[in-house]
Amino acid sequence: MVECFGKAVDNAHADESESIKEIVSSEMVKLSGEMHTLCSGNNNIDLYLTVVKDKEIPLLEKCWGSTADYVNSIVRKSAYSLYGYDDNSFQTYQQSLRLISVVNKDAYSDYASNGFAHIDETKAALAFADAHPNIKAETYIECYKRIITITQCLLNAWGEETWCDVNGGAPYATHKYPLISGHEQKTRIDEIMEYHKKIKELDPNYTIPNRPAPAGASKVKNTACYIATAVYGSYDCPQVWTLRRFRDYTLAQTHKGRLFIRAYYLIIPKFIKLFGNTKWFNKFFKKKLNRLVSKLNKEGFSDKPYNDKR
Repeated sequence: MVECFGKAVDNAHADESESIKEIVSSEMVKLSGEMHTLCSGNNNIDLYLTVVKDKEIPLLEKCWGSTADYVNSIVRKSAYSLYGYDDNSFQTYQQSLRLISVVNKDAYSDYASNGFAHIDETKAALAFADAHPNIKAETYIECYKRIITITQCLLNAWGEETWCDVNGGAPYATHKYPLISGHEQKTRIDEIMEYHKKIKELDPNYTIPNRPAPAGASKVKNTACYIATAVYGSYDCPQVWTLRRFRDYTLAQTHKGRLFIRAYYLIIPKFIKLFGNTKWFNKFFKKKLNRLVSKLNKEGFSDKPYNDKR
């Protein structure tokens, strides 16, 4: 269809050229909207952006001369595509994630995957914008904010898994788990903090918020492995599972070990609050914890999922 429009423009008689360009421009905008809906619905935004870049932009440059405003609209459109939600509906998306999580685990994963696809789509649109001049600062800021917002929805979303006895009786245990766990939580948080910095560069009046705590760190009680949770980004990851077993089955079995645990829980939370999000803290403790975890694994402490011993 785009190629047919191009031929119409190229072969128009001189006295009809301007009117043909006007018709083509109008139809191209409609076509772009339909194709965006089709591609975003199939998580194939790269195809959409490729057609825009290779077919639509060259043709509209023939019609308009400049396409800066059109590219801005394309990028902004890609930032709006999550189930057609507008700027006020991300809270609805997060609430829906939580509701679905306790109804159907598969539906929960599918619904969440749309959030991840939305992030990837917006990143692809940003890369497309980078390749074109005269993109408005507001367009970049809008995309950055949407990536931050939907990432925070996914970071805050907790699933629920319930175990019953073999005869299908009443539930005897419920385990809540973060949608994004372990190292990926830290990576995603690092990423959104970088986007906050990018917004600040474009808008000096923007206030960068405090770094969000990993989901696992905010959900555990006073039995938490505070330093390990801060370093690895989650209370539920292989390294922390190993350390929790060491705490419960070695340290907690002796008087001195129990004294150490009590002192640790008294002092360390305040220390984490002050320094837990700093780079030096992570770098310093991660090397030491990696060595300790490796040693404990060799001694037989498992790194499989673990529920704390009461």
